[in-house]
Amino acid sequence: MKRDHPDAGKALQNGRMKKSHGLADWRCKICTNPPWSNRSKANAKYHCRTKHLQ
Repeated sequence: MKRDHPDAGKALQNGRMKKSHGLADWRCKICTNPPWSNRSKANAKYHCRTKHLQ
């Protein structure tokens, strides 16, 4: 799994840059077509156990 912050680097209303804190997007490194991603860490762990560790 890869943890990605989709909102990192966006400018806020007051002109400051947003840091990479907050919600993370969990992406599967193995699934490419279609790419799998979710915002829940528990769902990401479940996906790995059921789809790739058989």
